[in-house]
Parts: sequence; C-alpha cells; structure tokens
Amino acid sequence: MFAGHFVNSLDSKGRVSIPSSFRQTLTTKGFNSIILTNHPDGCLYAYPPDEWNRILKRLSELPQSKKEIKAYKRFVVSSAVECQIDKQGRILIPHYHREYAKIEKEVLFAGVGAFIEVWSKSIWDEEIMKSKKILEESETLAEFGL
Repeated sequence: MFAGHFVNSLDSKGRVSIPSSFRQTLTTKGFNSIILTNHPDGCLYAYPPDEWNRILKRLSELPQSKKEIKAYKRFVVSSAVECQIDKQGRILIPHYHREYAKIEKEVLFAGVGAFIEVWSKSIWDEEIMKSKKILEESETLAEFGL
C-alpha cells in the first residue's frame, strides 16, 4: 500500500530517487522495478509488477471490440515501460514520459493505494487545488462514509 507524497529532484540524466517508504514497500514484495506508464490525467502511473499484471489480465477479459478498451490499451498499455531501481534507489524516467508529464526538475510521487502517481511538482500543485475544490463541493464521499 502506497500513501503520502514526496518531492525529489530529477538529475541531468533523467534519474530520480524513489521515496524510501515506497522502495521499502516494493522490496518487501520482492520487486526491484516498477512499471511506468502515461495516464490521461497528465501524470505518470507507477505500478508494482504484480499490480500491472493484474491490470493486464483484467484488460484481456474485457470486450476487445469496445472503443474505450482499445483507447486505454493504445494510450496507457502501449506507453508502459519497466524501470529498474538501481542500487541508489533511483529510476530513469524515459524522455518521452518526462515530456508527456512535463517533468523538468521537481518530481512529486503520490502514493494512492496500490500504485503511485508521478507528477511534475508544479502541475501537482494545480491539481491538488482542483481536488480540494471538488471535495469541498462534493456530497458523494459522505454517501460512502468518508
């Protein structure tokens, strides 16, 4: 389970340290890599390999003729790449992922349960304010007892 958010700096080669608590969660499960993929929200999603495999299995069970399934596979699955965690706890974020998520220097890692969102810090700041406004105006969470 991933929770919390952390900011780290991208180095000149495109590497960034994964927050230690997230690394610990991954290594406890026996993983030394994550699956990084584009997400339509404008950020990247980082999945432990077992969670990514669960998603791929679920996708294979869905109707392949549905345009939304095709779009998801083209946009999300086709951009997926396995990123090895080096001995210093870093991953290399490929250039095309950095470009898509507009990551230049500050990288924000947000644990959201079974996976991690990876954001440009400046875009995260905008998104978190949008989320706050949605929560202030929402009655839906009360329906779920949250």
